[in-house]
Amino acid sequence: MLWTRDYKLSTVHVYDVVRAIWHLCYHGNVGDVYNLADKGDTSQSFTHYALHHRFSWMLKTTNIMHYSN
Repeated sequence: MLWTRDYKLSTVHVYDVVRAIWHLCYHGNVGDVYNLADKGDTSQSFTHYALHHRFSWMLKTTNIMHYSN
């Protein structure tokens, strides 16, 4: 199964992405492909946990209804 709790994700900060784009604007080669990744060991379960705890207040303070199939 592809999407398991141990599936690893690259969690690059937006500032690092902008710095990379800015750098490539001046030093990159047209037509080349560049990859950007972090050195972290972030799993899908950790990302889910962090996002849930960061934004769970929104579910409590809004009138969002949850539907399941």
